[in-house]
Amino acid sequence: MNRTHALSSIAIVLAALAPHAAHAAGAIKAAYVEDVIPSHTFNGEMTLGTSLRAVGPGTGTAVFGITSLTFTNTDSARQLVFFAPAAITGSDCSVNSAVLGAVVSSMYVVVPANSTLHLTYPTPWIVAPWQGTTCFGAKVVNPTHDGDVLVNVVGVLN
Repeated sequence: MNRTHALSSIAIVLAALAPHAAHAAGAIKAAYVEDVIPSHTFNGEMTLGTSLRAVGPGTGTAVFGITSLTFTNTDSARQLVFFAPAAITGSDCSVNSAVLGAVVSSMYVVVPANSTLHLTYPTPWIVAPWQGTTCFGAKVVNPTHDGDVLVNVVGVLN
């Protein structure tokens, strides 16, 4: 008899807690969804030269997830482009801030003459803030003089 009584008591307690457990699980799920990428979108452009240029969301502690990069070469010769998360001296990624260099994860890409090269990152390439600023930098390594390389950076912010 005691065993049956104990099992029915446990069943009553579990039935009473079930609605609260579902609510707690929903709250946990809602908090998780709000804290992960994507929260906001970002789209920035820059024209490259031989010095490192930067674009990005700028100040704050946002983590920037790059989802695509588009390089357009208007030159009659192919261009070698260096790109990476950038360390800057200013408070934003504008041309008024001096770009110190690449932080980590630097890469190179060859953009054919008079062509566009599009890179897609199905899992975003994460650029974390450096000293409170989140920027992406790029430059042309072997420039010629009759055209530019334009870069479009698309991503999401957390």
